[in-house]
Amino acid sequence: MSKSCVVINIQNNFQAFGLRLKAVANGKYCIEKQFAGAYPENDGPGEVLQRAMSSLNTRNCDRIILTGQIEQSGVFEISMPELGHDELRNAIEYELVKYLPLSLNDIIWSARIVPDDDEDTQKNFVRLRIVFMKRDNWTKFVSELQIRQLNLDAYINPFMCIDSFAAGQNVALPMIDDEHVFLSNAKGLREMSFDENMKQNEDLQERIFDYFVWNHEIPEKNELQKYFVCMLVARYVMSGEYDKYEKKLAVKLPHGLLPQRNKLLKLFSVINGIAALLCLTLFLYQEREKVHRVYVEQKNAINLRQTQMRNLQNRNALSKKNEKLYKKILGAVPANLKPLRILSFFARKLPKYIWIRSYNMTADKIHLSLTSSRDPGNLLSSLRNEKLYNIENIRKSRRYDGTYYLYLMLASPESAGERK
Repeated sequence: MSKSCVVINIQNNFQAFGLRLKAVANGKYCIEKQFAGAYPENDGPGEVLQRAMSSLNTRNCDRIILTGQIEQSGVFEISMPELGHDELRNAIEYELVKYLPLSLNDIIWSARIVPDDDEDTQKNFVRLRIVFMKRDNWTKFVSELQIRQLNLDAYINPFMCIDSFAAGQNVALPMIDDEHVFLSNAKGLREMSFDENMKQNEDLQERIFDYFVWNHEIPEKNELQKYFVCMLVARYVMSGEYDKYEKKLAVKLPHGLLPQRNKLLKLFSVINGIAALLCLTLFLYQEREKVHRVYVEQKNAINLRQTQMRNLQNRNALSKKNEKLYKKILGAVPANLKPLRILSFFARKLPKYIWIRSYNMTADKIHLSLTSSRDPGNLLSSLRNEKLYNIENIRKSRRYDGTYYLYLMLASPESAGERK
C-alpha cells in the first residue's frame, strides 16, 4: 500500500481539483494539500496539470494518479470465466469487439474485477468492469503530458473505485457529466443510466469523507464535494484495492510518463540484483572453499590414520616374529659344539688341493666327502695322529680323471670311549 499519494481530477467542465494525502493511524488518510484550478475551453489540461503537480509537490510521493472522464469514453460490465491475467486480457479483447462498434486498434481499455453478489452468476466466473476510450483521444491526452514532461504512475477512471462503498445500498453517482450516472443497487446489479433527475447519494459522500482528516481548516461542504472524486480514487489506491483488482489490467502508460523515481528504483533493483548475485557467488565460492578445506583436512586425517594403522600393524607383525624367535630361543636345547670345532679344524688343516664336497652330521659323528687333485697319502697319515677326533673309517679311491675321492667318518674321543 502507498504511504503518500497525489490525485488530480480533470473534469469536462474545464476545472481541475487535486489532493496530496498520506496514510495515518486507524486506516485514515490525512489531506496535506489541496489544489483547484481551471483551464481555457479551447486549450488542453496540460497547463493546469503542470500547476497542480507543482503545487501538490509530486516529487517525493509514492503515487501520482490522474483521474477524470476522458472524452468519448464509456463503461460496462460483463461476466467471464476465472482466468490468469494474461489469458483474461486476451479474452477481454476478444469480447470487446462484440460490444463495441470499433476495432481493437481504435480503442484503449482498462478492466478490474469487481465483487459480484448476483446469484445467477455461474461458478468460477468473475465480474469485470471495463472502461474504454477512443485511442485518438487518449493519444492526444498523453501527448500533451509528454510535451510538458509531466509524470504519473497511472490513470484511473472514477468508475473503478465505487464498489467498496456502494455494496448493499442503492447508489447513483454522477461522474463528470450530470447526464452520466453510474447505478449500483442493493442486489449488486450495476448499469449505466442517463437520467438527469437522479441525485448524487449524499450518504456515500459522508462515508467517503469519514476516511479523511485535514491538517488545516476543513472546507465548506459545497467546496468539499469538489474533492469527492479525488478522495474516492485516493482511498482506492492507498487501500491496496487498485494493486489487487486493477493494476495488471490497467491502461499501459508510455514509459516516458513514469516518474523518474521508478527508473531509479529499477536501476537500484538491477544494481541490487547484480550485487545480490555477486554476493551469492562470493558466498558460494567461500562455502566451496570451506567444504574443500574440510575435505582436504578429513582426507589428510584419514591418510594419517591409515599410515598409523599400517605402522601399528607392522610393529605388531614384527613383535609377533620377535616373540616367535624369542620362544624358539627359550625352547632351544644346547647343542654339541665339538663337531663344529672339528669342522673348523679341517677348514684350517686342509691344503688348497683338497676341498670338502659334502658333510653330514649324525648324533656325535661327522661324515665327510672330500676331493683331492693329488695323492692325499701324507695328509691321511697326519690326520690319524690328531687327538681332537677319532677316525673310525677311511676310504680312498682314484677316479678316471686323476682326482682322488676321500671318505672320512669322524667321532669325538668321548663318544668313542662311551661305545667301548
